Amino acid sequence: MVESFVKHRSLRVFVALALVAVFALFCTPADKAQAATVQFKDVADHWAEDQIAKGVEKGFINGYPDGTFRPDDRVTVDEFVKIVVMSLFEKDESGYYSFSKAYFEDMHIALVHSYVQTLREFNPNDIPKGGYWAQPYLDQAERMLFFRKNDPAWGGKFDVPLTREKAAYIVALLVNAKEGWEEYKVEQAVLASYKDAAKSDYSQYIADTILKGVMVGKAVGQFKPNDYLTRAEAVTIANRITDRASRPKFTPDFKGKYYAVVKNEVGDDKYVVFDSKETLDILKELDSVKQNAPGYNLDNFVSFYSYPSKQEYEKYINDLAVNPVVAINPALFFIDVTPLSGGGENFFIGVNTQQGVDGYEDLIDIVASGLFGDEAVYFKAFLEEKVNQYDGESVSGNTVINNREVFVYGVKNIVVFVTTPKRG
Repeated sequence: MVESFVKHRSLRVFVALALVAVFALFCTPADKAQAATVQFKDVADHWAEDQIAKGVEKGFINGYPDGTFRPDDRVTVDEFVKIVVMSLFEKDESGYYSFSKAYFEDMHIALVHSYVQTLREFNPNDIPKGGYWAQPYLDQAERMLFFRKNDPAWGGKFDVPLTREKAAYIVALLVNAKEGWEEYKVEQAVLASYKDAAKSDYSQYIADTILKGVMVGKAVGQFKPNDYLTRAEAVTIANRITDRASRPKFTPDFKGKYYAVVKNEVGDDKYVVFDSKETLDILKELDSVKQNAPGYNLDNFVSFYSYPSKQEYEKYINDLAVNPVVAINPALFFIDVTPLSGGGENFFIGVNTQQGVDGYEDLIDIVASGLFGDEAVYFKAFLEEKVNQYDGESVSGNTVINNREVFVYGVKNIVVFVTTPKRG
């Protein structure tokens, strides 16, 4: 049985249990909140009017006492961090905040465990009075690993206007933790469309937020990385973080490139660019025979993992979240292709020494023939030798076949073979 690689990554049953723990943390009644529908005298016909209404209704941003929202005012670093943190919570009719179920529901269980732990130290219904108003939000962002107070980017100052490039830095760290990082070659394709962003020190983060649809350019071919972020832009970004369906789509120009569309950690489209047609052809041929492989199989085109059963896979994922040091991967076999920023792709092939290659010979033949041509027999012999040699403690070595270097190493019960790009 072959299923999408992301279909069971989040393990909704475990997430549901984790959510119970999260909601149990917030038992302090909140003060009566403002009515959800708030009319501001300066947002009518503004491009972000709907986004502002949505943000106010969700409770992560408000207007000013004079009845204005001031959508085009600059946002400071600490204000934006608070907006992002609070966008991850939902407010009910009484004004009570709890962590967003929608944000949790398709999150990897390991990240759920991590976030549950951070929320034991942050209750949006009971923010301490006195002191620096933004401290609780900066601390929570740091616990969630998308902001560091001692990061040189901030220079120790958080009450200063935030640039768009640094907003992208914050947002990418949060969003990518859940949805996965983008490929370097795809990021470069994005930056080819935004020349000003390509020159930024935060170009990678800008490219990732554009690909995810959380941020967009301000004009055709212009991201304006040094412009200051406005309140209207901030509320729009915050809404898109949790509402993926509202994000605009961006398709890079892949003209003349070999690429595939796969799924990321939450099941959304993700682009992968290859340097050679050879790699894409191998993956397409593998795709035609994967369904014949034994076991419970997870397939994401560039990644194929085979497990003894769905139950053993889910147990492993839960063990990994609870204690990754002792978790043992029960995978029987895997093939994983990783594009390299310097050019070419590495092929990773993993074989469980207890299972051997039985049932996976066709997959190995396709990779061996595609990468090594007439010398495929030498790779298969090298693989068989190292699998038989592995004693569960150590195995190593390397060889060169058809101008490609092949490395081998052992990880607990699995022998991993890495084939590098062709020399020259």
